[in-house]
Amino acid sequence: MKIKRIDNYTNELFSQIVLNQRGDFLVDDEPYEVEIISNDSAIVRGKNSNFFEKIIEEFRYYSPHITNFFDEENKKICSFEKENILKLKINTIQPSQFYVDKDKVNALENFIKKSEDIVIQVVNYNDEYVCVDGHTRLFMAMLKNFKNVYAIETDFDKDTAYFVSQAKNRNIFTIKDLKLVSHSDYKNLWIDFCDSYFNID
Repeated sequence: MKIKRIDNYTNELFSQIVLNQRGDFLVDDEPYEVEIISNDSAIVRGKNSNFFEKIIEEFRYYSPHITNFFDEENKKICSFEKENILKLKINTIQPSQFYVDKDKVNALENFIKKSEDIVIQVVNYNDEYVCVDGHTRLFMAMLKNFKNVYAIETDFDKDTAYFVSQAKNRNIFTIKDLKLVSHSDYKNLWIDFCDSYFNID
């Protein structure tokens, strides 16, 4: 079984809502969707329910705050223990990347209505919270003038230390310091930078 998360916002195999939420997966070339329906729940759709638990595992890597999963008939597939949710001021969170993708920002605009819709992942590093996943959501919070966002604390690793140091070397200390760029520039400036660091061809 090969699971691939879709990394764009236009694909006729998936609903636009799920594309915008980044809950779209191909499993052996068959489409599967995980649609967030509340702050902690999602519906899973797809051809073979035997694959659902693996898809959920992949999905929760990016969205650990979603803890309840149902099928289209509202039958519970599985549940997880709720994560401890932090409430943080956005101007106190240190970014660990340098750019924000304009296409991602436009996609988020459609379903982020209030600060509770934004949950990011952070680590506590040198007595400050560092965003390690969710920079686009954090940027959207700034655009919408939210003062606070919600976060789940995850494990620190040495790669985070490197990216934080690189961000600070570029005078990036809060989310307002990130530069909004086109999707193609984001790939060239950020994705290629990460691939080079991790030695990905």
